[in-house]
Order: sequence, then structure tokens, then C-alpha cells
Amino acid sequence: MKKSTRSRLTEKQIAVFPGNTLFDKIARAVCRAGTLPGKELFEVAPVNRAVLDSAVSSDFKDFEDAVVHESALYKEAQGIVTRDLNGFKQSKIYVYSPEELLLMLESKSASPS
Repeated sequence: MKKSTRSRLTEKQIAVFPGNTLFDKIARAVCRAGTLPGKELFEVAPVNRAVLDSAVSSDFKDFEDAVVHESALYKEAQGIVTRDLNGFKQSKIYVYSPEELLLMLESKSASPS
């Protein structure tokens, strides 16, 4: 599978993610749900001057959390996945734990289309 593919991940690509890491589990759930183009599983939001300026002027206590948040806003992400839910209480977009994301994806793949 090419990381730049535009086609959706499907059950055919599940074998590409054989590990027991949380990333692999989420990737397999994405494959089963068929909800995401392959390239988006690997996409990284930019950290540029605009993002850093926004992070500096934000109300976040932790600068690294501010950078993640502002980068996600800049990229128009639908949400942030983090283990540090407390650090994102003032987030302007949805914040999920990795386990919540996995449950949502598994639920989506189990529901009829």
C-alpha cells in the first residue's frame, strides 16, 4: 500500500497492520469501516509560523498541547486523538482518547451501511 493512495482503506489492507500496537488496532478498524483514504492515516498536520503564533497566544497551559491544538485547527481536523485529555479541556474541536477512537471505528464497521 502506498502512503499517498487516494483510495479508501478496505479489509484487503488489514494485513498491512499486523501488530498489536494501538496504531495497528486503529488502522485495522479504519480498514474494516472503510472510512478513510489511506494517505490520511499517515497525514501529519503542519507546524508553521502561523500555528506557532496561534499557540503562543492561546490559553493553553502547555505549549506542546497548544501547538497540537492550533495545528489541528489550521488543518481543519475533525478532532484530536490524545492520551492527555486534561490538557485539551479548552479545545475548540473534539478530543478523543485513542480507545474512544477505536471504539467509534469498531462501532462504525459493525453497523450496516
